[in-house]
Amino acid sequence: PLAVADGGAAPAAASGFELIKTGAPVPDQTFVDQDGKSTSLSAFRGDAVVVTFIYTSCPMPNFCPRMDQNFAKMQAKLKENGNILKAHLLSVSFDPQIDTPKVMKEHAAKLGADPRLWSFVTGDRDEIDKWSAGFGVSISRATNDPRDITHNLRTALLDSHATLAQIYTGNEWTPDQVLADLAAQRLEGGEVGG
Repeated sequence: PLAVADGGAAPAAASGFELIKTGAPVPDQTFVDQDGKSTSLSAFRGDAVVVTFIYTSCPMPNFCPRMDQNFAKMQAKLKENGNILKAHLLSVSFDPQIDTPKVMKEHAAKLGADPRLWSFVTGDRDEIDKWSAGFGVSISRATNDPRDITHNLRTALLDSHATLAQIYTGNEWTPDQVLADLAAQRLEGGEVGG
């Protein structure tokens, strides 16, 4: 067995998953959304997408709940300016066993998520694990209790063509930072009226 030092991209690399590089296309992925409908990453093409990876029963306030709060703040700012940045927020649960569409819908409602701006999705557990590993997300589940999940945090900014623009590691990033990067990317991409 391979000994893997904690942190960095080692867990993803050790699992045989390639990290998606900045500027590279993000592979399409099929999901089930909070309404129980099938959707995919390509459904959001044309919008910049901010993706984060969570599970709704996460007990650590600085982990998934912090991501939820950051996304709620971003949604509020996007709404304030009429979403001129053409962005969509995507919270991807890697715990489909617990996070059924009903659970995700209740979670979204608690956070005041507007489905036009912010979607909660999950999918086949192994597929989601593999897709999230591309962003450097490392997930391990206790064998005696699959609800006992250890994970790191990654949030990704994808441009309107589903190309990886930026990865935010951990929980130190701020909603304002991501919105500033979104705005800068819209200008650079020459996407205004393009």
